[in-house]
Amino acid sequence: MDIQMNLALYCLAYLLPFSALLGIFIPHLVTPYFTVLFSYGLIPILDLIPGPDTQNLSNTQSKSLRRSHAHAALLFLWVPVQLAVLFLSAYDMSTLVHREMIEYNKVFGLILSMGLVSAGGINVSHELFHKQSWLRQFFGRLLLILVCYGHFELEHKFGHHRRVATDDDPASAKLNETYYAFLLRSLVGSFQSAIRIEHEILSRNKRNMNTAVFVMNYVLNSHIIQGILASCSIFIAFNMVLGYGAGLLFVGQSIVAVMVLEKANYIEHYGLRRNRNADGTWEPVKVYHSWDAPYLVSNYMLFKLQRHADHHLYATKEYQCLNASPDAPQLPYGYPTLGLFALCPPLWFRLMNPRIEKLSSKLNAS
Repeated sequence: MDIQMNLALYCLAYLLPFSALLGIFIPHLVTPYFTVLFSYGLIPILDLIPGPDTQNLSNTQSKSLRRSHAHAALLFLWVPVQLAVLFLSAYDMSTLVHREMIEYNKVFGLILSMGLVSAGGINVSHELFHKQSWLRQFFGRLLLILVCYGHFELEHKFGHHRRVATDDDPASAKLNETYYAFLLRSLVGSFQSAIRIEHEILSRNKRNMNTAVFVMNYVLNSHIIQGILASCSIFIAFNMVLGYGAGLLFVGQSIVAVMVLEKANYIEHYGLRRNRNADGTWEPVKVYHSWDAPYLVSNYMLFKLQRHADHHLYATKEYQCLNASPDAPQLPYGYPTLGLFALCPPLWFRLMNPRIEKLSSKLNAS
């Protein structure tokens, strides 16, 4: 595959915000649930057509793409696109709730559609905040602020990546744990973990400060506090400028986006566990501690997030250079399809548990 085609395929991700815009500007021709149908109907079907996405770049191609400005620009472009769709959705919501007969069908459709776009933004944020560039980290944090989930960066980088596939990690689903139980555990546990991590970081120089200076320094440097204040400010601004409908949209789409994120977290490490060493520490992260999903359309739409094993081995590697890992456990479908299975625990367990048993038998035999 040449570089131009590689770049063009990643542009598929922008079909998500485009589908939301269609629902806003052509409401009589396009169902308000078009983005939902696109994400969980069309993409799963398209995933089945090209076949497995297992082709890796050559070393020469990987080196040339590593510092590709065009691939970086695709990430940066997401920020103004999401902001535009968010504002237009908020404006549309403000007009919907002030009509004599509120069309609740359109209200829920608008919230779900914007939530899916913002879930795509969390994925872009994840790619941005893993890099050292202050500009990438700034825009990564901004995208998290837009879904009221600013603590995710801290917990993900300094918590999840260190404790992945262990019972200590709230973002690694246990065997036979339902998505709904995992959702609650991850929401609470991840926030608590982020607070502990940030407190440890900001308390390192506590001995050299008096209490007042320490508290002021803590507040000014706390990403969690800054994120909460920034998200609240956006909520208040939407309410003041566009009315309570816009504020409702902001909160609703944040909830949907976070639920979609946690569904991906649920899928990525479900039932996979690292062993403890004799000294009580966890074994190093291996390729078989993350599920891979070798499906072309969803892979490119998610900026290769589904090549998750390679991401956990090399967290700062650019998305366009991530490799498919043949030794990693393979998911039967892409994330969009499996997201539907996760909503129905009996179907999910029937689909995934035999694969975990087979993987365990293989690892125990080796």
